[in-house]
Amino acid sequence: MSEIAINGVDWLYGEVVLNYTPLLETGEITNTYIRDKSDPNQLFAIDVLVDADNTTKRITNVKPANNNIKQIPIIGENVLIFRADNHESNEIKSRLQWYYLPPIGIQSNINNNILGSTSGENFIKDKLIPDVSVPPLQPYRGDILIEGRWGNSIRFGSTIEFNDTLYTTKPTWTGKTIGDPIIALSNGRKRQVSRPFIIEEPDSDNSSLYLTSTQKIPIQIKGSKNLNESNFSDSQLIGIADRVILKTKKDKLIADSPDSIVLNSPEVKIGSDQANIGIANTDVLIEIINHLINALISGYTAPGGAPCVANGGPEIINAVQKLSKLKSRKYFITKD
Repeated sequence: MSEIAINGVDWLYGEVVLNYTPLLETGEITNTYIRDKSDPNQLFAIDVLVDADNTTKRITNVKPANNNIKQIPIIGENVLIFRADNHESNEIKSRLQWYYLPPIGIQSNINNNILGSTSGENFIKDKLIPDVSVPPLQPYRGDILIEGRWGNSIRFGSTIEFNDTLYTTKPTWTGKTIGDPIIALSNGRKRQVSRPFIIEEPDSDNSSLYLTSTQKIPIQIKGSKNLNESNFSDSQLIGIADRVILKTKKDKLIADSPDSIVLNSPEVKIGSDQANIGIANTDVLIEIINHLINALISGYTAPGGAPCVANGGPEIINAVQKLSKLKSRKYFITKD
């Protein structure tokens, strides 16, 4: 494949191969796979084997074209490269450097798009990159999808009108109006080979985060009888994982709700994970205090058989009146 020049820019197409570095002591060429070189101006550089004018040649230290969004290819994938000014160029002299664009989706494979045709029998697969089955996300019209090699993704999507003639997999969410936005960040999904597409599943993905507008998200809240979370259709922030940690470094951690805050867990500890002082159950506490007041009002028999009558009548009346305020009307706990 020959070199192409378009508007003064040279373009080549080639295969990513192992970087090679000469050892200073012996001059021996040793295969390495270094993405982050010591030279800060060659970060994530790759080597590309190209076939230009019927001659195979290696182009070394090809840098990513975009510094902000990097999609670093693996050995055996193919990239389109072009030549432009490097970091040493100035207004007097132009110094050229090769840059690469994201890997070409030859295999339409999320995990890798290895072809290995240019290097042929000399192809050396990167042993550090496992070949795993990662189904691609089901795309819907208008979506922007960012998918990693390992089943992690961000979907900038919307509510759609599902049609099985257009799509193979139905979304897990529903919404009020077609086009209402949703963002789904998912990490770690079931690796299914039986179907070409997969969709985010809140309760089965390893961890996920959803930002919704009007969508209903099917999630299960264990132990809750009246929480119909799957039917809520206003904006939501939903985070799901095996463990969730929220930590502030300086200021308060604030949970603010005009309705209610529900802590649903078999055990809640406040202060530290070693907390062992139980919170009083106000229902039981009120019953105990009532028993004590009734005993004081009714009197009792002292040792030896002498009858006693409780003193401090006004204080008992005050206690009875305040007793009704002991139980909070805003904060509730479940009985043991």
